[in-house]
Amino acid sequence: FRHERMEYRVDHRVAEALRFRGLRMVSEPTFFRGHMVVRAENRFGRQMIVHVNPRSGEVLRVIRL
Repeated sequence: FRHERMEYRVDHRVAEALRFRGLRMVSEPTFFRGHMVVRAENRFGRQMIVHVNPRSGEVLRVIRL
């Protein structure tokens, strides 16, 4: 139960960081090499891969596809 609650907080933090930058989550965030990776799209529908720090919510890298 505790693990589910913690994962919800991380997912929420990632979604909030993306929304702040005008992006929308398309896939579930996955943990990869110390940060969260998620597929997102901007308001024009362009898809990209976003790397987010799970603790601070800082967007580390955006890769356009």
